[in-house]
Amino acid sequence: MFPDVRNDYFAAVSRALQERLANVSPTLLSADSDDDLHTEESILTAFRRLDVDGLVIFPTGAPGLVEFAQSVPTVVVDRTVPSVRGLVDHVLPDARHAAEQLTLHMIEQHHVQRVCLVAGDLAVSTLRNRHTAFQRVVSRTGTENHVLAGLTTSEEAATAAYSLFRTLEPPFGVLATNSLMFWGVLTAAQRLGLKVPSDVVLTTFDNVPGVGTTGLVPTNAVAPAATLAARTVQLLTERMNNPALPPRLLDMDYDIAYGTTCGCVPIDPARNVLG
Repeated sequence: MFPDVRNDYFAAVSRALQERLANVSPTLLSADSDDDLHTEESILTAFRRLDVDGLVIFPTGAPGLVEFAQSVPTVVVDRTVPSVRGLVDHVLPDARHAAEQLTLHMIEQHHVQRVCLVAGDLAVSTLRNRHTAFQRVVSRTGTENHVLAGLTTSEEAATAAYSLFRTLEPPFGVLATNSLMFWGVLTAAQRLGLKVPSDVVLTTFDNVPGVGTTGLVPTNAVAPAATLAARTVQLLTERMNNPALPPRLLDMDYDIAYGTTCGCVPIDPARNVLG
């Protein structure tokens, strides 16, 4: 069960999981909770009626998840919620370490004196961990910082970023928590006539579909979908074969690539359509 298959990261993980799980079960069911508790609860009820053999879930926090996981082999992926933490198997990318690396990179390697976090809903554990890591770095380095959170679309991110960026003296750094926030930041910078990376040192989580048309190469942290899927299926099959196993937690690292948006790689003038 995914929180939003329209998100390219979740879509990539979905494809990788389906490829792996095809060897485990002849019938696969996929559902989208739309990050909504009531929808997630309804899907769990439907899965219970269908007597599914196992569940892989990016949880939102439906009350029925604990009871469901007690009777059906379950693996929680990418994020967690308090009700199941320590009670079921987890595969969690290390969002804190990746956010620390990206934030420190902007401060130490590109010498920005102001950094911003442009984020989605901090109630989601993955985003909350990225925020915690960002705050830890700016506190340790004494860097001026600004946080925009609770944004759900690129349009919301663009509006919020525009209002903030117009008050800041460039250059400054920005850590976007996903590709939607990245596009919002880029839109706001364009509206204000700010250049990436000379005015805005931009880093992000996740791949950014379509960014190649701009001539930019994102500096980003990406949880490798194939590795995430492999470890998830490993835990699920082991749990199905041995339900008495204690709950396990597998951490995994993000892959970090440094591109043109932070300034590590020069922009090709022939491909730069942003000016």
